Amino acid sequence: QRLGIPVAFHSHSGPPRTAALCCPDFRLANGHPLLLEDVLIKYPKLRVYIMHANPLVYPEVIDLLAQYPKVHVDISSWPQSYSRKNFHRLLQLYKDAGMIGRIMFGSDMQDYKTIFEAYESADFLSERQLQGIFCDNAEKFLRLKGYCAKTK
Repeated sequence: QRLGIPVAFHSHSGPPRTAALCCPDFRLANGHPLLLEDVLIKYPKLRVYIMHANPLVYPEVIDLLAQYPKVHVDISSWPQSYSRKNFHRLLQLYKDAGMIGRIMFGSDMQDYKTIFEAYESADFLSERQLQGIFCDNAEKFLRLKGYCAKTK
């Protein structure tokens, strides 16, 4: 917080058999987003983004965003892991909660064409909201004023 450096928190799980194959101390419980709350209270100016934040699995993600305005999320793994219908359900949850402006595009996947199509086919998102997800929200979070305008 003192240095103004944002922090990422990996939520959810990991690849299958992570504990058995590489990391014996790996625990699914350590990916629960509510574990951040004490940190967010202790460091109220800390910018945190939650990787793979999925309110379909952890509904509390929406509550964290509502309570702590410096928290952002990415949902990078879900466009490929979920059916288009379920991915759109996930986006709709964020939209209904008024939190589309807190989603940052993550680069944690391979098939970018499919990923962009998954977002762009969400007909309930405006062009401005999509631009936010693809660049503007991260620009704000990372304090890179003017970055997105340079990349257009």
